[in-house]
Formats: sequence, C-alpha cells, structure tokens
Amino acid sequence: MPTDSAQFFLVYQLPNDFSLGANPNFPVSVKIDYKIDSTHCSKNYVDISRIAFR
Repeated sequence: MPTDSAQFFLVYQLPNDFSLGANPNFPVSVKIDYKIDSTHCSKNYVDISRIAFR
C-alpha cells in the first residue's frame, strides 16, 4: 500500500492585518513567513508572522 508522505500544518491564528477582501478569486497566491510552533505536542502547528499577496 502506498504511503502518503505529504506533510500538513495547522494554523492557530492568522495575523490581524491580513484579509482576503470581499470577493477573492481562488486560488490566491501568497507569500507566508512562519515558524513551527514547538509548544504543541503534535508539532503540526505553525505561527504565521506575515502574509503578503504575490
């Protein structure tokens, strides 16, 4: 059986100043500055410090 090697992360909170706008066209291309939050047991959480549209 093949294994799924994809890795995923959960985000607890987005930066307060980020908004997709009233009617975004998906997919939305963004640049994300983040770090892995090692305080959670699962290590699958990230802290996002900045999101910018590309």
